[in-house]
Amino acid sequence: MKSLWPVASLFMISFCLIAEASATEKVSPYFGVGSDMFIFSIDSFNAAQEQLQYEPNTPGLSRFGLSAFGLGASISTRGPTEELDKDKGESKFLDFQLSYNSTKWGADLYVQQYEGFYLKNSSEVGGTTTYHLFPDLKFQHYGLMGRYALDNNGGFSISGLLNQADEIKKTAGSYFLVGGFRQYTLETENSMIPTPLQGINTEMDNLRKLSVNTLNLGVGAGKYWVSSSNFFVGAVFDLTGTYGLYKYTLTNDEQNTDYSTISYSLKVGTGYTGKKWRTGVSAYADATTLQGLDRTYIKPQATAFFLYVRYVFD
Repeated sequence: MKSLWPVASLFMISFCLIAEASATEKVSPYFGVGSDMFIFSIDSFNAAQEQLQYEPNTPGLSRFGLSAFGLGASISTRGPTEELDKDKGESKFLDFQLSYNSTKWGADLYVQQYEGFYLKNSSEVGGTTTYHLFPDLKFQHYGLMGRYALDNNGGFSISGLLNQADEIKKTAGSYFLVGGFRQYTLETENSMIPTPLQGINTEMDNLRKLSVNTLNLGVGAGKYWVSSSNFFVGAVFDLTGTYGLYKYTLTNDEQNTDYSTISYSLKVGTGYTGKKWRTGVSAYADATTLQGLDRTYIKPQATAFFLYVRYVFD
């Protein structure tokens, strides 16, 4: 399998550079392992088949990072592709994210490209025992999202919640204004609808490209609780309104329109925050709702799970 950029011979490498604002200038390396998953679904397809779930075939990841002098960076390496289930086809991917989070404001930049999907719930479609494959199906996502803390006198830190780049000292929380721009492109040379379901929704059968430019505005809230024994648990939840300009390219037609939908993001974290050693588990889920054709919805979703350990030098 080949990626969308040069890779090491035995590993699929994806880089994730993360700039993290930190209240401390101490040098603090960390290492972690986990998994991330990108899927998109077509919902409300018809009464008999409510949802079609599309997923690329990608390996898990490990990450090494370093925080120092108020900033941080990390690099993620993906596992060997030889261990993947070949029945799920081959996927090409590029996933780059750049983030900055202080106690007052933050920003996230996304560049995500995936090509080659399989239908995760293929067994529900036509009674097949094999996966429906879509090797030419492409999904791209580019975005810039920001947040501003409305009240954060307690020093709540999203970087602290996710990987303890900031030291978590006490229970704290904050409310946020969130917003930004995102662009989505879904493209295929052939129909993205599996053969047994073609003919039910002819517009979705004939859809070859969807381009959406969105403006996102909303609110968020976050809090973590710290015990006397230095264990913590917390979460951040964002709810945004998404206004999109849509362009649908069909086999014999082109449509332009606009829609408004609701999207959300959830980040959770728990762990132990010591003076020298910090360890924890974090996870996030990010879901966007886009309007499909003929009363359907297309929902890109990104999820991740991460287990890490960090050491803080004097």
